[in-house]
Amino acid sequence: MSLEQYCAGKRLLVQSADTTAYEALRAAVANHVGAVLVGKEGRIAGIVTDRDLACRTIGAELDPRQTRLEDVMTPDPVTLSIDDSEEQAAKLMLARHVRRIPITDAGRLAGIVTLDDLLMAGAIDAETAGDIVEAQLAEPAAMKPAHVVHPVSVRPDTPGPHEELSARGEARARQTLDRFLNRLKRILETDDLERALTTFEVVASALVRRVTPEQANEFAAQLPYLIRERLLDLPAGPDRSVTTSTIERKLARRLGISPASAAGQLRRLAGGLTELVGSAQLAHLADQLPMELKELFQAD
Repeated sequence: MSLEQYCAGKRLLVQSADTTAYEALRAAVANHVGAVLVGKEGRIAGIVTDRDLACRTIGAELDPRQTRLEDVMTPDPVTLSIDDSEEQAAKLMLARHVRRIPITDAGRLAGIVTLDDLLMAGAIDAETAGDIVEAQLAEPAAMKPAHVVHPVSVRPDTPGPHEELSARGEARARQTLDRFLNRLKRILETDDLERALTTFEVVASALVRRVTPEQANEFAAQLPYLIRERLLDLPAGPDRSVTTSTIERKLARRLGISPASAAGQLRRLAGGLTELVGSAQLAHLADQLPMELKELFQAD
């Protein structure tokens, strides 16, 4: 079904780029909406959520009464056409790690479709919605301390991880990441970095959720800093619904491949995981897993 149904009567809140964060948040509260679209010269210049307004102003120690939307918005957001389908909307949310996408009609703003809309319309199931939420939560969280995979409190005076890295440290971190990525591509027998990272993200996220927070921290600590950041916001485990089958199904959906190919990718990564996290750490992790997963990650 097309996205036209998400346009008729849809409450849209459009503000100018010069509007302050304070004014935009008051408008969002008054209109009971979770996102503000930013218009500039007749086009959609950006989008900012109520969470963005809080985190990117107060969280960054900016004055919301002085900070303009242009300074805190996500610029040039991805859009969908009114003729696009609900399936295309779900796929784009997953690919771009977002929950809201503006809809245009002949280039003009016509509406907005959200993850909640798709769920309420029965256009997607809970598992697909979970994939979209998980993909968004896996985005880097710069103000969190290292080695943590669940929400924690951060003191206002705690510097972000990037602030703590010197120029030399950043260079070392980049070199470590490059080595990791090269090994990952070789293990998975692909030159497609995005697919390789997606494969690792799906498998690593499943492992992190399946074990205890302490074990998840130890596993994440073996990863390059810039990869570890992608796991920081996952819910704390152990989640006993994680199985070999659920990992394979998620890989098949995320990569757009057959279940048999997904199973092959999982075993390929499992067989080379010692190169990425070390044999001792992998053995310790495997001890915390149920038998079917333990056998998989102890494969030679």
